[in-house]
Amino acid sequence: MRKAESNVTSTRRRFLTGAAFSAATVAVPAAKALAGGRDDTRLFSAIAAARALMQERDAAGERATAARERAEADPELPSQRFPAGPGGFIEAERARGSMLGERALARLWHERQNRVWDRHGAKAAFQEWNALCRRVRVLFERIAATRANTAAGASAKAALFLDALQGSEPWDEEDAAEVAFPSLAADLARLAAKTAA
Repeated sequence: MRKAESNVTSTRRRFLTGAAFSAATVAVPAAKALAGGRDDTRLFSAIAAARALMQERDAAGERATAARERAEADPELPSQRFPAGPGGFIEAERARGSMLGERALARLWHERQNRVWDRHGAKAAFQEWNALCRRVRVLFERIAATRANTAAGASAKAALFLDALQGSEPWDEEDAAEVAFPSLAADLARLAAKTAA
């Protein structure tokens, strides 16, 4: 079943990536002049900010991964000694005669786990990475809601969405189908109407 789901996801991703590429190439010749005298300065600025923020997010992700690897290699990490998780720790503590209840022992396990993560900066690193992921997501939604007034603007927007679709963040296939492509289709329709007028 998983293999079938994987094949469907792979096929959808190839289709959507091809559609994004087509949108990016069709946008360029759609209209060469400014649409109604308006340019895309604001859109280009948002796209540049999104690309810079994506680089910052990726760097934060690398730092978070490195911090997690250091924490997981730490011999004091409870999950190193008790791979079964809090349950194994609780059983071991009870075997040693601990009088603490199950909830108190589970809380103690998590506190020790968090202490090691904090020592290596893993918790803070993941909080930073998650915050940047949210900021990228918000900026992408803002870009999708911004209309492109020129072919160059529509092409730049399509190229950004294509890069994001080929990566893992911030779009998945559903986002692309529900948010990115309708935005690009609306841009192309406006530009085509301007060209035909």
